[in-house]
Amino acid sequence: MPGTLLQVIPLSSDIDAGRDFLNARCLQVGHVLPLNDKRLDEYFPSERSFLLLQGKKPAAILSYFSKKEKGSAMARFIAVTNSRTGLRECVGKVEETAMAQEKMIVHTSVPGYDKEKVGWLRSMGYAICASLPETVSLHGRRYDWHLLYRDLTGRYSFKVRRAYAKAGLYPQVEVRKPEKVKLKVRGYRPEDREPLDRLASHQMVIRGIGSGVFEGLYPWPSGGYQAMVDSGREKSPSLERSHSLQATCRS
Repeated sequence: MPGTLLQVIPLSSDIDAGRDFLNARCLQVGHVLPLNDKRLDEYFPSERSFLLLQGKKPAAILSYFSKKEKGSAMARFIAVTNSRTGLRECVGKVEETAMAQEKMIVHTSVPGYDKEKVGWLRSMGYAICASLPETVSLHGRRYDWHLLYRDLTGRYSFKVRRAYAKAGLYPQVEVRKPEKVKLKVRGYRPEDREPLDRLASHQMVIRGIGSGVFEGLYPWPSGGYQAMVDSGREKSPSLERSHSLQATCRS
């Protein structure tokens, strides 16, 4: 990118430096306590996060996320830095990537006590689209949580339209309906993941979810739900029941 002042490297190249940099500035992501490895990965997954270096020292840490399907118009990012230059570099990388993916809106969130960062973003063309009143606190005071965005559509030399994403893109398939339907409700089990992945990637399911906008892409990666269960971000009733039984047996 022309005018780049900072070197960009994957966060995975130096996890320790990224963790130390972030822990010194954890209030920028809304946490008072230092971030452990699990929390670091929640906000800055190594596969989509980057360090921006000034010389050999980190000047910013950036995480960028956008859905894979072309029908998704938005991308979001989290940037942590103490300098306007660092934030400008992060925003430049985000917008450059978003436009390459034909995204129309980029957005981020900032706690209200970080007034300097909010001001920097607004000077770069970002606007507050929503504020959650008094949802964060610092030193006994409550602040709003601001959601900021920038519309990139005016920067394209062509209209970002997806006329192909419409009903009829895929041929209809006749599905025989069962004569008797019996449903049994139970908790999720790890062995359910494979058949659920096959179901999620079925042509008619994809067509029904997005009217063809996925163009053969899966709505979510294989095993994604299981990864959330394993990480503790998603609770499974069957697993919770199993843990409860184990605790009862031990007692």
